[in-house]
Amino acid sequence: MSARRTVLYSVYGLLQFMGYFALRDLMSPYATVLTFHRVNDKKQQDGLTVHPRLFDELLDVLVRRYRIVSLVRLCEMVSKSETLPARTVALTFDDGYLDNFSVVAPILKDRKLPATFFVTSGYVETTRRFPWDVSDSVSHPMMTWEHVRQLAAEGFEVGAHSVNHLNLGVCTADIARKEITDSKRHIEDQLGMAIAGFAYPFGWKWSMNEVTSRLVREAGFAYSCSNYGGKVTDRSDIFNIQRTGVYPTTTEMLMEVDSFMTHYDGVMRMHVLGACIPIGSSGDQVEDKT
Repeated sequence: MSARRTVLYSVYGLLQFMGYFALRDLMSPYATVLTFHRVNDKKQQDGLTVHPRLFDELLDVLVRRYRIVSLVRLCEMVSKSETLPARTVALTFDDGYLDNFSVVAPILKDRKLPATFFVTSGYVETTRRFPWDVSDSVSHPMMTWEHVRQLAAEGFEVGAHSVNHLNLGVCTADIARKEITDSKRHIEDQLGMAIAGFAYPFGWKWSMNEVTSRLVREAGFAYSCSNYGGKVTDRSDIFNIQRTGVYPTTTEMLMEVDSFMTHYDGVMRMHVLGACIPIGSSGDQVEDKT
């Protein structure tokens, strides 16, 4: 472990022991929306893959120490400007990988936990590979529509993640409109029910703009999500529900949930007693090479 991480772990442990986070969260409540993609043991953890053991360990702690709510319920509270319960967490899964159905759903069902699955409709029930998976020697199959329907039947929320996972912030308005509206229509036709949520592909700040926000509203979505970090409060924009990605260890995931070491807009920051200290780039959240 690097010297920097040793210091982070030590300070975090001390503040936990002092009850600092519990007191602060009661005074300034917020929610953390976590973004997962794949949960499997096919390869070492990377920015998209979480080992089932780490996922289980994280859920163990979240169930004991935090309040896990559905993203739909969280968005309802935000839209009504309700004060959020302290230490609130919502779980989301992007893209539509098969292990969301075969690995994630059984774990969540066993614990009776809610989650939202944002699927890329043009990839479901196909052998298409996302650009970042093309050169990967490990196969990452997608769910079928029957899998997606089963998730919905079991009470999980299903949302849209566009048709082809394009960066909508740089598309023409016509292409962005088609990606947004067609994904909603396709998923609703397959499920036989309306869907409420849209998650921007990539989720960066430059993956969305005023035009895409208007198009999401016009398509009939009730909310939409980004993925560049940040917390959700009762003052959040319902069409920019901020989410954050995964870290390489359970402790570092909890640092994010406790808003101690946060990834936001490409920068890692440490928050201690009101001070905000930049500590590295976003790449540090995925791997510590020292």
